[in-house]
Amino acid sequence: MRSAADSRHTDASPQPFDTTLSLNFTAPCLKFFGRFLTDPTFVACRPLSLLISSSAAFAKLTRAEDLDTLASVVQASLEPVGGADVCASAMEAFGGEMAKKCSADLKSGNALANQALTGQSRRRRLSSPTFPFPSPI
Repeated sequence: MRSAADSRHTDASPQPFDTTLSLNFTAPCLKFFGRFLTDPTFVACRPLSLLISSSAAFAKLTRAEDLDTLASVVQASLEPVGGADVCASAMEAFGGEMAKKCSADLKSGNALANQALTGQSRRRRLSSPTFPFPSPI
């Protein structure tokens, strides 16, 4: 039986990089992408930073004027089932591994590799309780 929190994460929810990945990857980087995009922790975390920048389904949802569904997807990203700390740790680990596995792709300016690394590093900032409102000085 699913909890209310689990119901926010359905197979129909937008996922990062939900279009065909470019063949412009080195073999180790492409293998890494395939693994991290299907990792259960990554899927549950649904990093908003990557949804905004790389999900065709999320972009379509923002244009559909279905504010309830959009709000639900954003809320699920900001309050992931496993917890924000688990997601932040996972994104940091993926970012570190990606820097190694995709080093040639990153150095050559592969846009998707750079986008993924940037999105993973922004996960903690976008899930901050103060986002998008900075603390008063």
